[in-house]
Amino acid sequence: MALSQLPNKKYMVCLYGTIFFIIIDRLLKVLALKLGYAKVLIGPWLKFSLVKNNNAAFSLNFKFDIVWLSIIITIAALIWLNYSLKKKDYLKSLALAMLCLGAMSNIYDRFVYGAVIDYFNFANLNVFNLADILIVLAAIILLWQEFRNQKKT
Repeated sequence: MALSQLPNKKYMVCLYGTIFFIIIDRLLKVLALKLGYAKVLIGPWLKFSLVKNNNAAFSLNFKFDIVWLSIIITIAALIWLNYSLKKKDYLKSLALAMLCLGAMSNIYDRFVYGAVIDYFNFANLNVFNLADILIVLAAIILLWQEFRNQKKT
């Protein structure tokens, strides 16, 4: 890759940050598996606790096999990522990398543990992990960018 084809430094920093968050996500999953009990982080609002989630992100329940859907979406996102890198659309590429890394972390859990390991329990309403947060942030960035592109035309 020629130097002129390299992404902007700020996007590379964000990509490295995403990789860092996935590493932290993996470490927190191991910690949750080892602890196995709830630890209060912020009063009644946020607890660190192990929950094996058989559903989709943020414990959303669908009536179909979420593993295969996750794999198909990840493959499609990887293809889209390759295309957006060729077009030098680095914000879209970053969002797609976030989506892929988050999805791969959760897919790994499904194959190794039989369920996604979630550990942040927010007000006893929802349990999630950092990978889920990256996936949602990626979706927000992609939607925002699409909305912005629609306004231009």
